[in-house]
Amino acid sequence: MPKTQAGTAASNNKSNQMNPNNQEYYRSRGIPMPSSIPMPSMPKTQAGTAASNNKSNQMNPNNQEYYRSRGIPMPSSIPMPSMPKTQAGTAASNNKSNQMNPNNQEYYRSRGIPMPSKAEVAKSIEAKRAAGTVSLARARAWKLGAMSVHLDVVVMSGRRAQISADPGTTMHEIQQRARRILEIGHGVLLNAKGDRLASIATVRQAGLENGDVLTLQIRHACIASSSEAIAVIRGDGTVTSWGDPDHGGDCQAVLKELHDIEMIKSCDSAFAAIRADGRVVTWGHSSFGGNSSAVQERLSDVTQIQASERAFAAILKNGDVVTWGHASYGGDSSSVQHQMRNVQQIQASKGAFAAILADGSVVSWGIPMYGGDSSSVQGQLRNVQQIQVTLADYGGAFAALLESGSVVTWGARYHGGDSSSVQHQLWNVESIQASDSAFAALRRDGSVVTWGNFFSGGDSSHVQDQLINVQKIQASYRAFAALLANGTVVTWGHPSFGGNSSHLQEQLKNVCQIQASGGAFAAVLEDGSVLTWGNDEDGGNSSSVQKQLSNVRMVQASNAAFAALKNDGSVLTWGDDDYGGDSSHALRQLKAVHQVQACIANRHGTFAASLDDGSVVSWGRYAVCSFSSSTA
Repeated sequence: MPKTQAGTAASNNKSNQMNPNNQEYYRSRGIPMPSSIPMPSMPKTQAGTAASNNKSNQMNPNNQEYYRSRGIPMPSSIPMPSMPKTQAGTAASNNKSNQMNPNNQEYYRSRGIPMPSKAEVAKSIEAKRAAGTVSLARARAWKLGAMSVHLDVVVMSGRRAQISADPGTTMHEIQQRARRILEIGHGVLLNAKGDRLASIATVRQAGLENGDVLTLQIRHACIASSSEAIAVIRGDGTVTSWGDPDHGGDCQAVLKELHDIEMIKSCDSAFAAIRADGRVVTWGHSSFGGNSSAVQERLSDVTQIQASERAFAAILKNGDVVTWGHASYGGDSSSVQHQMRNVQQIQASKGAFAAILADGSVVSWGIPMYGGDSSSVQGQLRNVQQIQVTLADYGGAFAALLESGSVVTWGARYHGGDSSSVQHQLWNVESIQASDSAFAALRRDGSVVTWGNFFSGGDSSHVQDQLINVQKIQASYRAFAALLANGTVVTWGHPSFGGNSSHLQEQLKNVCQIQASGGAFAAVLEDGSVLTWGNDEDGGNSSSVQKQLSNVRMVQASNAAFAALKNDGSVLTWGDDDYGGDSSHALRQLKAVHQVQACIANRHGTFAASLDDGSVVSWGRYAVCSFSSSTA
C-alpha cells in the first residue's frame, strides 16, 4: 500500500485492538470475552463534558433513573425549575397583562365578580390605552375579543342554533351557518325589534351583542315578469332573471347590487327592485326604465314603486316622488314635481300616473289619453281614498273613490273616463273593479253600478235585478263576475270573455272564490270542485282535468291559463300552453307545493310554485323547470 494508506491501516488496527468490545481480539488470543467491560478512559476534555452532562441530568427533577438508583421515591409534584431572569420577567408580565385584560372571563369568575358589559369593557380598554398601561396592538386585540359575540338564531318552530361570530361576520354568513345546523330553507334575519338585518351587514354594523337572539324568517320566492322576461326574488333576497335581455332577462350587470331585495316591479321592458336599505336597482331596456342612473342619487329611502308601460315612479319615505323611463309615459314628472309633496299612493295606467297626496288631493301626469291630465276634475279630487284604472291598449282612465263614497273619473271617455251617465248612482261606493275599458262600483248595500265600454262590461242593465247582496267582483279583460252572499254568481260583459255563464247557473252554487284570466273565469266551490267558463283557449274549458279538480284549495290565473293548488300539495293546470296551461314537464316536481304565483304580462304568462323545501318550480313561456330559492 502507499505509505499514507499503510499508516492509516496501522492506526486503525491499533485502535481496534484497544476497543474492549472487539470480540475478534479475544477470540484470536483464546481469551474469554469479559462479562463486564470497563469503560475506557477518556481524554480530559471528554471526561469534563461527561461529568457536566451527568451533573445536569442529576439536577433534572424529572430524571426517574436518578431517583430509582438512589431508592428515593419519585415526587408527585415537581417544582418548576427556576427560570433565567429574562424568562421569569416575561412570564410575570404576561400574567399581569392577562389579569389587566377586561375580557378575561376567568379573572372575573375566579373572584366571583360579574363580567362587565361590552360598553364597560370598551371604556376600560380605552382608559388603559390612554393611560399608556397597554400598547396599541394589545388594546386592539382586546377590543376584537370584546366584540366577539355568541348569538342564538331561532325559527318560528322554536328550534335554535347557537352561532359564534366575530365583528366582521356578515348576516349572510350567520344565516348560512344556522341553515346548515337547522336544515331549513332560506330567509331573512330579524333582530329583537323585528327589524330586518341586511345580508351584507356585519355584526359590528348591526350592533349585535353577546347573547342577542335573532329570528330567521323563512321566505318563499317571489316572481315578477315584463312582457318578455322573468325575474325571481329568492328566499335569501337575491335575484335571478331570464328571457329577452332587452326586456330585463339579463341582470348580470347589476347582480352585485341585487341583495336584500324586498320587492320587484316591472314595466313592459324593464325591472326595478327595492332593497331593504331603500335603494333601487334597475335593469332592462335603458330607454323604458332599465336605466335609472340620471336619478340614482335621489333614489334613497324608497318605499313603493309603480310602473306604467314604459316608465317607473318611486315614492320616497319623505313623500317625494322620483320618476324615470320614457318621458311621455310618465318618466318625466317635472311639470308637476312642485305639487308632489307627502305622496301616499300612486296608481298607473299604461301611459300615465296618478298620485294621492296626504291631504287627499291627486296629481296626475303622462299621456292625456291614458289619464295623464286630471285638470278637468281637479276641484272634485278631495279626500281621495283609492284609485282604480282601466288598461286598454289604446287608452285608459282613472276612477277615484272619495272618503264620502262618491266617485270621480277622468281619462279616455270610452274606456271609463266619463261616468256622467251614472254619476247620480255613484254614492256609498265601497270598492271599484275594472276590466280593460269599463268600471264596476260595488256599493255598501251590495248593489253594483257600471260604466265604460259596453263590450267590456260597461253596461250591466240586463242583470241589474240579480245584482243583490254582492260580496266581491272579479274582472277578465272584457267581462265581470259578481259573487253574491248566497254563493251564486252573476256575470255580464263580452260572452267570449266570460260574460255569459247561463249554461252553468244551476251548478254555480256555494261558490267561495272566483279567479279570472284574460278571457275566462274559474269558480272554486265549497266542496273543493271547480267550474270554468269563457274563452276555451284562455282556460274557459277545463274538461281535460275536470275529474281531477277536487279538494282544490285555491286557483291562480295568468293571461290565458289557470293553476289549481289542491289540499295534498299537488297542482293542476289548463288553458293556453304558452301561458302556463301545460305543466306536464314540471309534473314530477310539483309536489308539496306551498303556494302558486302567476305572472301577467302583455304577451305571455308564467306560473311559479313555491315548494315546502324552499325551491321553486315554474312553467309557461320563458319559464325554467325548477331552481333553488337561493344562491347557496
